[in-house]
Amino acid sequence: MWSDTANVRPTLTGKRSTFARTRAPAHGTGTIEEDRDVMRDIGARIQRYRLSRYAPPEDRVRRGLRWAWLVGVLWLVWIGFVSEHNLLRLRKLSHECQRSEAWLQRLNSEVARLDVQQRDPAAQRLLAEHALREKSGMARPGEIIYQIRTGDPGKR
Repeated sequence: MWSDTANVRPTLTGKRSTFARTRAPAHGTGTIEEDRDVMRDIGARIQRYRLSRYAPPEDRVRRGLRWAWLVGVLWLVWIGFVSEHNLLRLRKLSHECQRSEAWLQRLNSEVARLDVQQRDPAAQRLLAEHALREKSGMARPGEIIYQIRTGDPGKR
């Protein structure tokens, strides 16, 4: 009854607990040290499995990550929809900027075309002739001009 294996007992955690070398009484009750070790095992088990049927034990890292996820989602909502410089407005402004740049390019090409037309002497002569014929009613020698007046035919 004094063997070493009698003093070593496995616990619920898988560790082996060594008791003091005391002899157990003959009627089957344990010593005070054995009772303390058993109570420690029960306390550890209660702490480990307390509320486990309701929720898993909380971890500080997971609790912090939960807050980080919440803050991250709120930040994404803020920059995506709420703030003055949100992503939707930036996208609309980007499309508007592209349209304005295309319009500016068309205007620049029109200005370049008109500049070439203004500097060309033959084009200037045709433009001046057109202005004199249409606005002033002038004609070349030998041309006949027909003027069609619109309005009431009975007023002639």
